[in-house]
Amino acid sequence: MIKIYSAVFAGIAMFAGTVCFASDIAREVSGDGGDNFFEVSIGLGAGQNNRVKKEDEHNDSYGVGIGLGWEYRWKGFFSEAIQDSYSGLNLGYELWQNDNWRLDLIGMNLHGSVSNDDEILPGMTEEERNDRLVRRDTITLNGGVRATYYWKDNIIQFRLESDYSQNYAGAQSSLLVGRAWQIRNWNIHGLTGLQWNSRKRNEYLWNVSPLEATEKFPEYQASSSLNYSFEVGATYPISEHWLSRSKIVAFTIDDSVSESPLTNNDNVGGVISTSIVYVF
Repeated sequence: MIKIYSAVFAGIAMFAGTVCFASDIAREVSGDGGDNFFEVSIGLGAGQNNRVKKEDEHNDSYGVGIGLGWEYRWKGFFSEAIQDSYSGLNLGYELWQNDNWRLDLIGMNLHGSVSNDDEILPGMTEEERNDRLVRRDTITLNGGVRATYYWKDNIIQFRLESDYSQNYAGAQSSLLVGRAWQIRNWNIHGLTGLQWNSRKRNEYLWNVSPLEATEKFPEYQASSSLNYSFEVGATYPISEHWLSRSKIVAFTIDDSVSESPLTNNDNVGGVISTSIVYVF
């Protein structure tokens, strides 16, 4: 199984969960970067209740992971793999901007995992079906738009995307509001947000069909969901090119997701992370 969660391909999947897209605008709220820049980060994080998908009987809601992330912008083009974010890998182009607004085209938002052994066939044993259920595809390949509004030290961002892969996993959207405060050399930011997933997306991720159902994972029909997230973080300049970032994130998990037999049945979760960033 190949995992393409949040900022990377290096074991940061435990950060993902349903943490909305709050981390995506944390850098902009804290005032880092510019029109053209490249930064890479490596960080350590710990989470409680943030791993929604249970892999086995002994899976709990705690995890620790190391992750790599980056953000690159050049003449309107951008590539983003934001550490401890749910948004996966983003490739896109800045369509338009002025002093207060920016409109981005998200050409590719890649998130989730791919499995080559998730097909459930008639005649399989309960154990075989259980194994296939927790290893099934969760990959989404999305395209859409992102609109960001800036006013003094405040930021508002709206994002709407739809899956265009052969899975056609429906749509997702988010609305985020953030603010920054400068305290000596520290830049403190706060974010709050909403993330909506369509019924079709949650069916793809969390449904259990009659053919798939087992005693451990009974039949389940998901609906659309609305999750909330809250983040407080701090950025400190170590030197001209090096930064330190830390954050605490809390989030909710809608009943449509938490009641699925494929989850830990938790309605809240959180992540604490710290990272070192190099800005070129």
